[in-house]
Amino acid sequence: MTSSANADRESGPILVLGDSISAAYGIPLEQGWVALLEDKLKQHSAPYAVVNASISGETSAGGLRRLSSLLQRY
Repeated sequence: MTSSANADRESGPILVLGDSISAAYGIPLEQGWVALLEDKLKQHSAPYAVVNASISGETSAGGLRRLSSLLQRY
């Protein structure tokens, strides 16, 4: 997608579903990859919010069960 095509799209949240790696289990939250992504987006003035819906120990099946309600919420 080109930059002009990106400019025409509405911004929306980036929804992250994942396990302990995405939830930053065992490390300070601000050092996790999701927080680092959010920082990079802010540095580049990207019009996206990052929603981290990750749960330590989450499985693909668990994420799939939660997906519909998360999409409605965000």
